[in-house]
Amino acid sequence: MDIILTLRHLYPTLKDEVDYDVVNLWQWDILNWLNTEIPQPTQAELETAWAELQTIQQEEARQANIRNDIANTLVDFNWGKFKIRKKDFAPIIAQFMDIKEYDVDPVNVLDYYYTPIPFTYQDFLDFKTLVSTTQTAILIENS
Repeated sequence: MDIILTLRHLYPTLKDEVDYDVVNLWQWDILNWLNTEIPQPTQAELETAWAELQTIQQEEARQANIRNDIANTLVDFNWGKFKIRKKDFAPIIAQFMDIKEYDVDPVNVLDYYYTPIPFTYQDFLDFKTLVSTTQTAILIENS
Protein backbone atom coordinates (compact mmCIF):
# COMPACT_ATOMS: atom_id res chain seq x y z
CA MET A 1 0.00 0.00 0.00
CA ASP A 2 1.26 3.46 -0.89
CA ILE A 3 0.28 5.51 2.14
CA ILE A 4 0.92 8.90 0.53
CA LEU A 5 -1.28 8.14 -2.51
CA THR A 6 -3.95 6.71 -0.22
CA LEU A 7 -3.94 9.80 2.01
CA ARG A 8 -4.12 12.06 -1.04
CA HIS A 9 -7.13 10.04 -2.18
CA LEU A 10 -8.82 10.21 1.24
CA TYR A 11 -7.95 13.83 2.01
CA PRO A 12 -7.16 15.74 -1.20
CA THR A 13 -6.73 19.06 0.64
CA LEU A 14 -4.12 17.88 3.16
CA LYS A 15 -0.48 18.66 2.51
CA ASP A 16 2.65 16.55 2.93
CA GLU A 17 4.89 17.50 5.86
CA VAL A 18 2.28 19.98 7.15
CA ASP A 19 -0.66 17.72 8.02
CA TYR A 20 1.13 14.37 8.03
CA ASP A 21 4.54 12.85 7.54
CA VAL A 22 5.41 9.38 6.28
CA VAL A 23 8.68 7.88 7.44
CA ASN A 24 10.05 4.90 5.56
CA LEU A 25 11.75 2.39 7.83
CA TRP A 26 13.11 -0.29 5.55
CA GLN A 27 10.02 -2.13 4.35
CA TRP A 28 7.50 -0.35 6.56
CA ASP A 29 6.00 3.11 6.18
CA ILE A 30 5.11 4.83 9.44
CA LEU A 31 2.49 7.56 9.40
CA ASN A 32 2.99 10.52 11.74
CA TRP A 33 -0.30 12.44 11.88
CA LEU A 34 0.40 16.13 12.47
CA ASN A 35 -3.05 17.63 11.88
CA THR A 36 -4.99 17.83 15.15
CA GLU A 37 -8.19 19.15 13.56
CA ILE A 38 -8.83 16.04 11.46
CA PRO A 39 -8.80 12.61 13.13
CA GLN A 40 -6.15 10.20 11.88
CA PRO A 41 -7.60 7.58 9.51
CA THR A 42 -7.84 4.03 10.82
CA GLN A 43 -6.10 1.11 9.17
CA ALA A 44 -9.46 -0.09 7.79
CA GLU A 45 -10.13 3.34 6.22
CA LEU A 46 -6.66 3.33 4.65
CA GLU A 47 -7.14 -0.18 3.26
CA THR A 48 -10.57 0.70 1.83
CA ALA A 49 -9.19 3.86 0.22
CA TRP A 50 -6.24 1.89 -1.19
CA ALA A 51 -8.63 -0.68 -2.71
CA GLU A 52 -10.66 2.15 -4.31
CA LEU A 53 -7.47 3.74 -5.61
CA GLN A 54 -6.28 0.46 -7.12
CA THR A 55 -9.66 0.02 -8.85
CA ILE A 56 -9.42 3.53 -10.29
CA GLN A 57 -5.84 2.93 -11.48
CA GLN A 58 -6.79 -0.39 -13.09
CA GLU A 59 -9.69 1.24 -14.95
CA GLU A 60 -7.44 4.09 -16.12
CA ALA A 61 -4.87 1.55 -17.34
CA ARG A 62 -7.60 -0.41 -19.15
CA GLN A 63 -8.88 2.74 -20.84
CA ALA A 64 -5.32 3.66 -21.87
CA ASN A 65 -4.83 0.18 -23.35
CA ILE A 66 -8.05 0.52 -25.33
CA ARG A 67 -7.00 3.93 -26.70
CA ASN A 68 -3.55 2.61 -27.60
CA ASP A 69 -4.93 -0.52 -29.26
CA ILE A 70 -7.38 1.52 -31.34
CA ALA A 71 -4.68 4.03 -32.31
CA ASN A 72 -2.22 1.25 -33.17
CA THR A 73 -4.87 -0.54 -35.23
CA LEU A 74 -5.34 2.56 -37.34
CA VAL A 75 -1.62 2.87 -38.08
CA ASP A 76 -1.87 0.37 -40.94
CA PHE A 77 -5.52 -0.21 -41.75
CA ASN A 78 -5.84 -2.13 -44.99
CA TRP A 79 -9.21 -1.44 -46.50
CA GLY A 80 -10.11 -2.38 -50.02
CA LYS A 81 -8.92 0.60 -52.02
CA PHE A 82 -5.90 1.74 -50.04
CA LYS A 83 -3.98 1.55 -46.80
CA ILE A 84 -4.96 4.06 -44.11
CA ARG A 85 -2.23 5.27 -41.83
CA LYS A 86 -2.87 7.00 -38.51
CA LYS A 87 -2.07 10.42 -39.95
CA ASP A 88 -4.54 9.84 -42.83
CA PHE A 89 -7.42 8.86 -40.61
CA ALA A 90 -8.60 12.24 -39.23
CA PRO A 91 -8.57 14.13 -42.56
CA ILE A 92 -10.43 11.31 -44.30
CA ILE A 93 -13.09 11.13 -41.59
CA ALA A 94 -13.54 14.92 -41.76
CA GLN A 95 -14.03 14.77 -45.53
CA PHE A 96 -16.61 12.00 -45.23
CA MET A 97 -19.03 14.72 -44.10
CA ASP A 98 -19.12 15.94 -47.72
CA ILE A 99 -20.48 12.62 -48.98
CA LYS A 100 -24.24 12.74 -49.35
CA GLU A 101 -26.46 9.81 -48.46
CA TYR A 102 -27.06 7.39 -51.35
CA ASP A 103 -24.73 9.39 -53.57
CA VAL A 104 -23.52 7.23 -56.45
CA ASP A 105 -21.03 9.74 -57.83
CA PRO A 106 -17.71 9.30 -56.08
CA VAL A 107 -16.29 12.13 -54.02
CA ASN A 108 -12.51 12.50 -54.07
CA VAL A 109 -11.28 12.32 -50.50
CA LEU A 110 -7.70 13.45 -49.99
CA ASP A 111 -5.34 11.50 -47.79
CA TYR A 112 -2.44 13.01 -45.85
CA TYR A 113 -0.34 13.37 -49.01
CA TYR A 114 -3.27 14.95 -50.93
CA THR A 115 -3.74 11.85 -53.03
CA PRO A 116 -7.36 11.82 -54.26
CA ILE A 117 -9.24 8.64 -53.38
CA PRO A 118 -12.75 8.24 -54.85
CA PHE A 119 -15.40 7.41 -52.23
CA THR A 120 -19.10 6.75 -52.54
CA TYR A 121 -21.61 6.66 -49.73
CA GLN A 122 -21.46 2.85 -49.68
CA ASP A 123 -17.66 3.03 -49.29
CA PHE A 124 -18.20 5.29 -46.32
CA LEU A 125 -20.65 2.81 -44.77
CA ASP A 126 -18.26 -0.09 -45.40
CA PHE A 127 -15.37 1.81 -43.86
CA LYS A 128 -17.46 2.86 -40.87
CA THR A 129 -18.51 -0.78 -40.34
CA LEU A 130 -14.91 -1.97 -40.55
CA VAL A 131 -13.74 0.61 -37.99
CA SER A 132 -16.69 -0.11 -35.69
CA THR A 133 -16.11 -3.88 -35.88
CA THR A 134 -12.41 -3.43 -35.13
CA GLN A 135 -13.09 -1.12 -32.19
CA THR A 136 -15.70 -3.50 -30.79
CA ALA A 137 -13.22 -6.38 -30.99
CA ILE A 138 -10.65 -4.28 -29.13
CA LEU A 139 -13.18 -3.36 -26.42
CA ILE A 140 -14.19 -7.01 -25.96
CA GLU A 141 -10.54 -8.06 -25.82
CA ASN A 142 -9.77 -5.46 -23.12
CA SER A 143 -12.87 -6.05 -20.97
